[in-house]
Amino acid sequence: MDGVVLGLLGADHRVDVQRTRTLVDLARPLPVTFHRAFDDTPNLREALQDVIATGAARISDFGWRSQRRQSVAALAELVTRAAKE
Repeated sequence: MDGVVLGLLGADHRVDVQRTRTLVDLARPLPVTFHRAFDDTPNLREALQDVIATGAARISDFGWRSQRRQSVAALAELVTRAAKE
């Protein structure tokens, strides 16, 4: 395998940092991608920080098809924020 893809959210649809971090640690040395559960979070900026805190290497998202123009700008902002972390 080249990596692991997973995504854990709590009942409130926020990233479950603790359980995800445990799985990321168990997956080592394979890189982890946090999957499209990211799109179901209520606050993408907060979710980005949470995913970074889990140690996941990447995020896979759906790109919010119905709002493509806004999603491109939002994704660009998230990429910029992630690069600063």
